[in-house]
Amino acid sequence: MKALTASAAVLLASLQVLACMKVEDIRYETEARVQDMARLKGQKVALLALHVNNGRLGNNNYYEPSQTVMDAHRRALLAQLGNHFQMLDATGAVRMVNPETHIKSAGDVAAAISQTAANGGLVVISAYGFARDATRIRILDYEFASDSYLFDSQGTVVWHFYGKSTALAKPPPLSVTEMLERMASNESPSEQGFMDLVGHYSAYVSWLIGTDMQGTKEKNYFVAYPEQQREIRSTVLQNPGIYPALDLRFGPYVRADQQ
Repeated sequence: MKALTASAAVLLASLQVLACMKVEDIRYETEARVQDMARLKGQKVALLALHVNNGRLGNNNYYEPSQTVMDAHRRALLAQLGNHFQMLDATGAVRMVNPETHIKSAGDVAAAISQTAANGGLVVISAYGFARDATRIRILDYEFASDSYLFDSQGTVVWHFYGKSTALAKPPPLSVTEMLERMASNESPSEQGFMDLVGHYSAYVSWLIGTDMQGTKEKNYFVAYPEQQREIRSTVLQNPGIYPALDLRFGPYVRADQQ
C-alpha cells in the first residue's frame, strides 16, 4: 500500500484520537480583554489585513487562494463580525507589508487604524491546504487555519483566537465516463470548498467574540456552539470541525514555529 501523505497521516491519527476521547474535553482558549471589547461594541472596526501564510500548515498540499476565495473570506468576516461592530474594509486603503511583523508593534497598528478613522482594527492571518487520499488522486479533505487579532485604537490586542478547521470532501456524483477520467488525473481543489469552509469558520469566530463579550467560559465548538450552526451548507464539503490551532491531537497539523 502506498504511504499516506503527511497531512493524511495526521488526519488519520486525529480520527483515531477522536475515537477514544470525548470532544467535550477539547479546551478552546481565547485572549480576551472583556471591558475593552465592550467599549468597541457597535463602534467602527477596520479590517486592516487579510494575510496568507501557507507555511503555517505543515503539509505539502498548499492552496494559493484565488481572488474569488479571498473576496469570499473578506465578505464573510465583514458580515459575521458586523453582528458586533460597524465593520469597514480597509484592506485596500492600509498597506501592511508584513502583517505578522506589524501586529507585534502597537504603534504600527495604531497608525494603521488612525488612517481609517475607525475605533479598532482587525488583522487575520490564514493558511489554506488540502489532503489527498493514498492514491494521491482524490481530494480527501479541505484544511484551513486562521489567526485573528482584534485591536483597540491604541493598537492593543483586545481579542485573539488561533484556530483551524477541516472538512471532508463530498464525493461528487459522477457518470462512469467521468469517473474513469477522474481516476486518470489528479483532482483539483474546489474554490467553492474553500469558500464554504472560511464562511463556516468566520461564523464561529463571530460567535466566539460574542461569548467573550458576555463573559461566557464555554467555547467548545462541539458542545457550546449551536448544533444547527455546526452544519455546513455545502455541495462540496461534509463533517466540518473547528479546533484550537496548536492542538496536535487534531488535524490539520499547524506549525507552532510559524506563529
